[in-house]
Parts: sequence; C-alpha cells; structure tokens
Amino acid sequence: MTNLTPDQIATLLSHHPPVDLTGLDLSEANLAHADLNRAYLTSANLRGADLREANLRGADLSLANLDGAKLQHAHLNVATLTSATLRGADLRLADLSDALLIGADLSGANLEEALLIEANLRDANLTGANLRAAHMRKANLHDVTMPDGTRRH
Repeated sequence: MTNLTPDQIATLLSHHPPVDLTGLDLSEANLAHADLNRAYLTSANLRGADLREANLRGADLSLANLDGAKLQHAHLNVATLTSATLRGADLRLADLSDALLIGADLSGANLEEALLIEANLRDANLTGANLRAAHMRKANLHDVTMPDGTRRH
C-alpha cells in the first residue's frame, strides 16, 4: 500500500503538468478523476490503484506496475506503457488510442470496449485478456500473444 497520505498525494497532483511521480509507490491509491496529463510515472507502483476516469493522456508509464488497477474510462491516449505490467487490470471503456504498449503484459486484463485505435501492442502479452468489442482498428499486433495464447506474427 502507498506510503503517502491522501494529503501528500493531493499536494503532488496540485503541481502544474507534467507531474513527476517516477518510481513512487502509489499502490492502492485513490487517483480516480486525477489529472495526470503527461505525468512521469516511469517505474511507479500503481498496483490496485483506482485510476477510474483519470486523465493520463501522454503520460509515461514505462515499466510501471498497474496490476489489478482500476482504469475504467481512463484517458490513456498517446500514453507510453512500454514494458508496463497491467495483469488483471480493468480497462473497460478506456481510451488507449495511439498508446505505446510495446512489451506490455496485459494478461487477464479486461479491455472490453476499450479504444486501442492505432495503438502499438508489439510483443505485448494478451493471454486471457477480454477484448470483447474492443476497437483495434490499425493497431500494431506484431508478435502479440493473443488471448488464447497463440502468437501473432
């Protein structure tokens, strides 16, 4: 669990974008509706965090741990999630258009009705992920492990 108090988190988020939260432990933090536009969250621990409807447009979440995070309706378009882990994350109706998900682990994630238009999922792991009604037009699926475990080349 995060070692920051809600007041400390609020203070960090009060700075003008982009906010630098690189490497912080924000596990299970309530960041619903937070404005993290272009935030630096590289290697941050967001395991189980509530990021519902958060604005993460253009944020750098490379190597971040988002396992079990609640990201319903989150705005992650143009975000960088290279080598991030999102195992079991709830991304229903999230906007990941033009996002970089290269090498990301989305195994068991719920991406139902998510927007992945022109997203780059090269080398991503989607094993067991729910892609029902996901919008993946022009997404890069090169070398992706699909929900059924097959590898797409």
